[in-house]
Amino acid sequence: MTRATAGLLVVALLLGALAAYGLHPAGPKRDLPAVGKPAPPVALEDLATREKVSLPTDFQGRPFALIFFSHGSPPSREQVLQLRYARRELEERVFDLVIVSEGTVDDLAFLGRTGHRVLLDPDHRAFTLYRVTAVPRTFHIDRMGVIRKDTLGWTRNSLKQFVETALELVAP
Repeated sequence: MTRATAGLLVVALLLGALAAYGLHPAGPKRDLPAVGKPAPPVALEDLATREKVSLPTDFQGRPFALIFFSHGSPPSREQVLQLRYARRELEERVFDLVIVSEGTVDDLAFLGRTGHRVLLDPDHRAFTLYRVTAVPRTFHIDRMGVIRKDTLGWTRNSLKQFVETALELVAP
């Protein structure tokens, strides 16, 4: 067997093992996050308090939006800026906004001025667990920790839809 053939065999075996394991570090038994299913649990550090926040457990009884953000995405920046106008009204109605950031210097400089609650995900645990490959991606999660809406992207018309979904989740 030549060295090149042996190398190809090793790569094929590794790819086969990954496929058998589910192609993901979370493993084959972990369901994809989906509307109608429980939100995957993950613990992240709060930027302001430096305390660990467990999602969705720490929000049990309160619906919230989990927003995956990157400063490099113009739609992400637009979403965060637009949500400043709705945040106070939503919080008064017992609905939380939670932004998940990779924790880059640009992210932190921008998010630190918005007043939003920011959770840090420098090792991409939440991004990976929630299968986030593009941003902004928003999960609306009900008071029982179940995903009720999964939205990718943000346009000028998205704020109205976001608020409508949030208000549906806080309705008795």
